[in-house]
Amino acid sequence: MKRIRYLNIDMSRAFGSWKIAVGSLGVCLTLLYNSSGAVSVLGWLSNIAGNAVLIMAALIFSVYPYAAAFCDDMEYCYDRQMVLRGSAASYSLSKMTAVFLSAAFTMFSGFVLAVLFLLVRYGLPDAEFVQQVLDNCVSLYKPLLVSRYFLLFAFCIGIHLAVLAGTLAVIGLMCSLFVKNRMLVYILPVAFLYIEDILVQRMMGWELGSLFSLNCMGVTVLGSSLKIHTWQLYYLEIFLLLLFIGAVICIIYRRKVA
Repeated sequence: MKRIRYLNIDMSRAFGSWKIAVGSLGVCLTLLYNSSGAVSVLGWLSNIAGNAVLIMAALIFSVYPYAAAFCDDMEYCYDRQMVLRGSAASYSLSKMTAVFLSAAFTMFSGFVLAVLFLLVRYGLPDAEFVQQVLDNCVSLYKPLLVSRYFLLFAFCIGIHLAVLAGTLAVIGLMCSLFVKNRMLVYILPVAFLYIEDILVQRMMGWELGSLFSLNCMGVTVLGSSLKIHTWQLYYLEIFLLLLFIGAVICIIYRRKVA
């Protein structure tokens, strides 16, 4: 019951804020800028990872709404008042859930706005162009294109990026237990994405390292994937990473309020 109360408060604060609209608009504009040179929404979707720098900017916008929740609460000791009414673990889990969902929603809504804009601008691609996209596409979700499931193809890419955004937001939440600067909370998750990518590929080699690189599995595979890359592995890695980060947050926060 206390967990539900915590979650209701956090969800209200996360989704009732103007930051959601700002973050979604930022994601949309960044993705649209990333579409410069595209002549079809389908062609853009098949190579959405073509400019990774802009994808990273979109991820920063997506973590903006609520990743600094701990900073906001600890600044005025609001967190201690909440913990006194329940437990540190329930409070932390509620924060993580709201942070993940708000970031995922922000990324997905911005992505949908960008797709709709490009669809209105370019219209539906003809059969000849679809075949051309199929010949050049090496996206993780290419089988959906082959089966002509265009809406499902777009949906899977949107969810793929949304889950990555939610995970990075939780990483930002963890960082906020160590740093009080909100800008660092927004930037450090993306820095982690790059650093972790470099480390695993240097230690394991490019092909094997790509399986454990969050950057590769979360972004690169949307434009260039190998047969060893699967969406099942991606979501398994996300799940395990969230479990680990959740345990770290609960342990560290419990020590802070002890």
